[in-house]
Amino acid sequence: MFLEFKSSYTDNSNSSVKEQTGRRFYRFRPTLTIRRWTFGATICATRLTIYVRFLIRCLLLSDTESGILAGGDKLPYFLRSVQLPPRVPIYGDTPNPNLLDDIVVLDRQSTHPSMQGELTSMFPVAYCNGNRTDVPTVPSYIMSVAHVEAAGIGGYDSLLQQIHQSPDCDRSNLSHVRNVYRETTFITGPTFINKGDAKVGESYTPRALELAFHEPPFRPLGLTCDIDSTLGLAKLARGAVTGVDQLYRLGWLHRDMKPESHGIDGNGEGLITDLHLAAELNGPFSEAALLKRFGISPYVAPTLLNPEMAHIQHSWWHDVTSILLIVLSVALSRPDGIERGMATETNEVWKTWNQGSSGNLADAADSKQDTLCVPEEREIFMEPCREAWPGLSELVEILGACCGMDVPQNVIQQGRMEEVLAERAASGELSLRRIIQKIDELIEILIR
Repeated sequence: MFLEFKSSYTDNSNSSVKEQTGRRFYRFRPTLTIRRWTFGATICATRLTIYVRFLIRCLLLSDTESGILAGGDKLPYFLRSVQLPPRVPIYGDTPNPNLLDDIVVLDRQSTHPSMQGELTSMFPVAYCNGNRTDVPTVPSYIMSVAHVEAAGIGGYDSLLQQIHQSPDCDRSNLSHVRNVYRETTFITGPTFINKGDAKVGESYTPRALELAFHEPPFRPLGLTCDIDSTLGLAKLARGAVTGVDQLYRLGWLHRDMKPESHGIDGNGEGLITDLHLAAELNGPFSEAALLKRFGISPYVAPTLLNPEMAHIQHSWWHDVTSILLIVLSVALSRPDGIERGMATETNEVWKTWNQGSSGNLADAADSKQDTLCVPEEREIFMEPCREAWPGLSELVEILGACCGMDVPQNVIQQGRMEEVLAERAASGELSLRRIIQKIDELIEILIR
């Protein structure tokens, strides 16, 4: 943060004035809230620069930056001695470490900007019980760090409680949140900035820091992806679709499917996590909630990405379409089965899809719809990875039923695709269980 002074006050001929200003800052700093955040200051010309620590308790509250945890350059590293926020009441009886210096971070996750919504970072962590000499190498939990919005927190807690109380078989492909710690004050910025009211627009809604511990540990897909076969992709897709089905049976839709919302368990099975933006299907505000758009644009279903389709409600087949796009992104970034990056032609198409909220979303949606649903376009798009990923076309076709791959082109051009998909879902012709069954059959073929 910067403070500007009159030029006469910081004239270069009077360097002692600058020194006095710096000393005064350090004298009054302990009396202000800013003292917990700063570690230094410099004066250059007319500007006093105050250096602020943006670590675990800093609210970087933009939709593209929230939930980022900063740490040391070397791994593993220990979190500083900071008390956890209060525990969410439904987890009050669950034992868990109560100091952050009991947690060692074993790895960190790269992050990607969302089109809209919150960004949650996932970190494999271990509980070291204060022992910093014999550091565990196997994670005990996955720790998620997020800044959650006040508006949806009641529904989110209700969903966590539903999952927590469900039998294991009904939540096997949903990350099990073992403990949640959340600050009780929702603010739009650090408290020393206008008493926490940053006044920076609607995208900076009041939020609170939340740390959640997920057990058993899983490999966050956004952190690392070692999938190198179509079998691995099929198991990822099967688990993710099962997670969507389990959420749906609990009465919820995820709405924010992206690589960072997925994990891989010890058996290579996919699961879904990051449920902050899940919407209740039969709640008092469900109709409005299902019209809101979330996610990262390359992974958003074409219908939801297109501003002209703003009247279409979010449905479960849109979440499965996002799973399809995640599967494609993994294979296309490894056209030879090894991490080499997308082929030039593929990358150009992906750039068109990756418009973000400031780009031409209609063009991105049209490009995505044509690439997925026009057979000739799809063949060209998938050609670079066809040889190294046998069976990928079959997996894409199974998942592609949810984005209209088998809907006649004249129906799509008439704008009736969503109507057809809704009719198929109502009749049972299109269902999550049928998709899971077909993926299971493909997995059996791939294993042989």
